[in-house]
Amino acid sequence: MSTIRVPPAEGEGLQEPVSLEEARAQCRIDYEDEDALLSVYITAAREHAEMVTRRALMTSLWDHTLDGFPSGGAIRLPYPPLIDIESVHYIAPDGEAVEMDEELYRIDTRQEPGLLMPAHGTSWPATRQMPGAVWIRYRAGYEAVPQGLKVAMLMLVGHWFAHREAVQIGTAPHEVPLAVERLLWAHRLYEVA
Repeated sequence: MSTIRVPPAEGEGLQEPVSLEEARAQCRIDYEDEDALLSVYITAAREHAEMVTRRALMTSLWDHTLDGFPSGGAIRLPYPPLIDIESVHYIAPDGEAVEMDEELYRIDTRQEPGLLMPAHGTSWPATRQMPGAVWIRYRAGYEAVPQGLKVAMLMLVGHWFAHREAVQIGTAPHEVPLAVERLLWAHRLYEVA
């Protein structure tokens, strides 16, 4: 089982949750000379926040692959919040790649993580026994990122801007402020049984 973010199409960028203007304000700079560096920090801060919280902060496509459908029950789709399912494909026992009709499954976006289930009165189809026999493309992410997550990202950007090296010579060693982790932990998705 694996889940990866689908790279955006040519000419289509991903909208980061924190803008350059917000990053400039956090770093107390009023010029654009540092924009390229701030953009790198913004992306790194978002990636860190997504890793800690196990959530998709910006709306994007994800591919989730399984070795087969579960024997009854739902498929939990990582990196909530789930918005919708774009497609469900599988390899049939005869080796043919099949796209499932959307009437044969349903989703629950109220759960975290979101769930993909067979439609009422149906069951998952049989698949060929092989790695990656099922692949699901879905859209996940926030329409409006919670403010606590944005503040944590801005704190990271500000910290990295002020401390550009991994080690500061001549000062007492310090870590990224604990406040960042506390803000992220408040939104962390924990595994549920």
